[in-house]
Amino acid sequence: MLKRIFKLSNYESPEIFSTTLFNMEPIPEKTSFTLGLRGKRMKPISKAILFGCLISCVIYLYHRGARFSLPDQRSSHKFHYSSHYDNVHREKPTSLTLGDKNRFQVWRYKIMQLTDLDFGEAPDRDWGPAQDVKNLEVIDTLLAFEKPDFVVLTGDMLTADMIDNGAKQVYHKIGQALDRRGVKWGMTIGNHDDAAFIDRNVDPHVEAEAARVSREDLIALDATFNGSFSKAGPEKTRGTSNYVIPIKDASDTARLILYMLDSGGGSIKEGYHHTHLSWFRDAAAEYPDIPGIAFSHIPPRKMKKLVESKNHKYRNQCFGNNLEPVTPVPENWAESKLYNELVAHGVKIMGFGHDHGNDMCCRDTDNDVELCFGRRSGYGGYGHFPRGARVYALEVDLDPVDGVHSPPKESLRWRSWVRFEDGTIGSRSWDSGKKVDEWQAEIRRDGTTKHDIWEAHAKHD
Repeated sequence: MLKRIFKLSNYESPEIFSTTLFNMEPIPEKTSFTLGLRGKRMKPISKAILFGCLISCVIYLYHRGARFSLPDQRSSHKFHYSSHYDNVHREKPTSLTLGDKNRFQVWRYKIMQLTDLDFGEAPDRDWGPAQDVKNLEVIDTLLAFEKPDFVVLTGDMLTADMIDNGAKQVYHKIGQALDRRGVKWGMTIGNHDDAAFIDRNVDPHVEAEAARVSREDLIALDATFNGSFSKAGPEKTRGTSNYVIPIKDASDTARLILYMLDSGGGSIKEGYHHTHLSWFRDAAAEYPDIPGIAFSHIPPRKMKKLVESKNHKYRNQCFGNNLEPVTPVPENWAESKLYNELVAHGVKIMGFGHDHGNDMCCRDTDNDVELCFGRRSGYGGYGHFPRGARVYALEVDLDPVDGVHSPPKESLRWRSWVRFEDGTIGSRSWDSGKKVDEWQAEIRRDGTTKHDIWEAHAKHD
């Protein structure tokens, strides 16, 4: 092995060498090393010490798990890091944990919402895989900017109707990107994630074939990653991504609840079903009087009513960018009842995606609930809109006051904004109920607003 490394020539025994750390003896001038050292020979004790150091380094690197794969020819990343715990089956935690309280005696927690990444478009053309690489770069950039405690994927991670084979392999890129950053996340499924495949090479108007990947497949695959908290909900409830993630303090007491809702679409009918009601009632009953946040892919109908209302009481409570009509879930009694149940059980924020041009938040002042679009995060899908993510900076405080817990509406304080991939911030919202002029807050030095900038971007993209 040493001969292969140092390629000794014209000398009867291979000797390990060093230039500064060991006591050297001169060796004949005829001896040469390909690394450029000449005229020195190490003592046996020095060889033993250096050999021990090399073995220690190998053992250290092995236990660190620093294994790299070959560079991906289509990726801008030179190496892909593989975790030390990859492919190790172990029991995962079922709840998230708050850190220490700050000097104001409240817990702070940051959630980032990624939505509508739409991986997997045109896999047989050059621009399709290149677009996926851009999506990975967006994820890395946004995570580096915000460093969230938790990430929520609110659907349409894939454009499954364009993926004939390998949908799981495409989704695997997303899980790897999140695991590489060491983040924790959960997902809800959108209408494109398990959409029926359409062979556009034959005829884009032909009838869609069967879906190539199922909701169950995606949830099961996502759950295999180290940072994933995703799990399949009860089989009797329509959809797959209906589940709860409690956020607890160090004493294992729940302080905030994340409700993940499957709003349907794709292989199942869009909207909510009476089975969602029974599931949510059972789930909320385990955490009475605990504030919550609900995430889904398709907006609730209440959002459309607030945006389109002619009553200034509601329209003046919407802030952010509304660049296309709101397309909510279908109207039925179960959807309306579920919204009321969410409000009644302390849900204070509802986050969703689906409409790529929208990222506004609207306050339902009648119920003191904030309804927020995320920001379309990927390069896939329709529309030429900037990429970004909605961020929720939460302050949680449920400490007893005179022996009584404060009501849910007073135990969760929050701020929210959209972080764009270029680092800028827009579409802010607060929980105070007292709004400021959002457009003034977003006016740039050149006098333009974010809305103006988007319109200019759309014309030239």
